[in-house]
Amino acid sequence: AERIETSDSRVVEFFRGVWDRVFAETEMAQVVREIREGGYDEAFRVSDFVREMEKEVIPEVLGAYLRGDADVLRARCTEDAFATLNASIIERNANQLEMDHNILDVDNVELTGARFLEDSPVLIVSFSAQQINCIRDRDGGVIEGAEDDIRAVYYLWAMIQEPEAEDFEDAAPTGGAMHEEPEPETEASTP
Repeated sequence: AERIETSDSRVVEFFRGVWDRVFAETEMAQVVREIREGGYDEAFRVSDFVREMEKEVIPEVLGAYLRGDADVLRARCTEDAFATLNASIIERNANQLEMDHNILDVDNVELTGARFLEDSPVLIVSFSAQQINCIRDRDGGVIEGAEDDIRAVYYLWAMIQEPEAEDFEDAAPTGGAMHEEPEPETEASTP
């Protein structure tokens, strides 16, 4: 058995690779196991996490960003994520601009990945939000977009549990990326 484990044979290497692909634990499984067994959240369930992200965390954090509510962001995000989001809020305030803060819908919330970051489990969540693309000046005049310009904005958030959080459902966004596309317009057809 030792000769097989240390063999440089191409046949042995091929079968070792097949064995590892078939029976190896995925990184997602390793991260979820670490959350449950590593003292983070023994009762962690992916379905509960995704549901809480969709119903509570995303609307709260995204809404706070759109409103420019730095206090909520400071409480819910890591230092790095807060610094990035707050820089945008400071710039908007300096230019006396206000984003429309209506979130029309949050959809397609999925746990798309999991990684370890400095031995801490990180869950990668993707989702889309329908938002109104409208930026107003201090007098309420529209300077970008329109009051009826609905956009689908795609987000990717990395969620990590802060040390003071009681369970992983209290995870904080560590950063994210977004890509937005206009909603396709539907045209009425005439017979």
